[in-house]
Amino acid sequence: MKVTDRRNKKIDEAVSNNEWDEVLRLMSQSLQNAERRDRYHSKQSLDKNISKGSRKTELHEIITNVVSSETQLLEKELIMHCDLALQQLSSVDRTIVLGRTAEKPLSFVELGRQVGLTDKTVKSHYLKALEQLKEYLSDYYYS
Repeated sequence: MKVTDRRNKKIDEAVSNNEWDEVLRLMSQSLQNAERRDRYHSKQSLDKNISKGSRKTELHEIITNVVSSETQLLEKELIMHCDLALQQLSSVDRTIVLGRTAEKPLSFVELGRQVGLTDKTVKSHYLKALEQLKEYLSDYYYS
């Protein structure tokens, strides 16, 4: 766990310094280490094709519960872009969107009381804000 945490910190530093070759090297490091250990112990590679039913697949595709450094990096980037997109909204619209998308979402009536608008106006603000977010995040949004 400590090694992974250190590697993730180094990846974050490399990203902030735009050192993409270093990011790629660090992201592939754990796989290279595993392959080296496997060769030493005469184990099979994760790239080995395995028949699962009538479909052939690579071993590493079967192991789905391991979150890769690449996935973590992409998730961090998406969160960063979502935060930037939210900052583009007015404070009222941001309050409405966050209130509606919270773990326990607030109703339009409750949000209207918070921001001093009617529930229909809050709903209108919410729908317009979602469109603005959709436009801002168009590179990440798939419909």
